[in-house]
Amino acid sequence: ASVAVFAQTETKGGPYVTNGFWDNWFISLGGGVSAYVGENFNDAGLGDRIVPTAEIAFGKWITPIYGVRVQVAGAKYQAYNLQPTPWNVGKEGGLYKSKISSLHYHADFMLNLSAAIGGYKATRVYEFIPYVGFGGLSAIKHESSNKMAFNAGLLNKFRVTKALDIIVDVKGAVFSSQYDGQ
Repeated sequence: ASVAVFAQTETKGGPYVTNGFWDNWFISLGGGVSAYVGENFNDAGLGDRIVPTAEIAFGKWITPIYGVRVQVAGAKYQAYNLQPTPWNVGKEGGLYKSKISSLHYHADFMLNLSAAIGGYKATRVYEFIPYVGFGGLSAIKHESSNKMAFNAGLLNKFRVTKALDIIVDVKGAVFSSQYDGQ
């Protein structure tokens, strides 16, 4: 019985029980597709701009409703410009085609609306989690293209097991239009 008493680190933090600092951390690995939308994006088909992307994130649920995370995503974006840029790989139909190897790093504040509205349930199968964040976008090998970025998105989290979720993340980021060298 004394071991069980010492093992209890939960505290009351509102209408739910919260755990200690080392509890409720997570790591996520992701892959998907992304598209760069620049000044001349209408001059190329959407299929020409969709590229694979990979990401890794670390985060913590502070309460069942509020959480934070840090994420890094990488992609090799394709852009089309009227003028030459450091990333040109050719010319198509009067536009310069560029390939920009990019890293998008950001910190996000997450709000679990499913838990906020319906109460916390450890066995909930679907959770709706909007988030906002800020960070930067950097073109690899081109230090002059480091730009501040703001992002927002919607995490659609599906519980598979106690330790595994599948997440469909729909997101976007805005940053300076000078990022692509134009």
